[in-house]
Amino acid sequence: MIRSIAFGDRLLGARDDRLCGPRLDHHLPSTYQKSRDELWGEKMVDTALISDLLLLAIENDGSWLVVVGQDADLVPGILTAEGLLHGTDRRTIYFSRGGINNSNPKMMDLVCRR
Repeated sequence: MIRSIAFGDRLLGARDDRLCGPRLDHHLPSTYQKSRDELWGEKMVDTALISDLLLLAIENDGSWLVVVGQDADLVPGILTAEGLLHGTDRRTIYFSRGGINNSNPKMMDLVCRR
């Protein structure tokens, strides 16, 4: 099953009564904002992705969970999702663009680098 895809400012597991904005269509109103140095950047995107990943991991639907990214901040949540799937036919895979510097040799079967 493929779910509909939405930008990371609407969380899969959050309650609908927490939606905000003029159209009540998102949970995280500030995912793109200026820093103190006046540079635009993402905020909360990695944790939003991991929140959705963990919600999907606890569902018992037989699916594999695939994450595409290049950020080492995703690794703890990916390892937790993998732990939740242990003992099932499901699997977590992390496609990493570029290189994440991870010195844990036991993760090499989890991370697919390109």
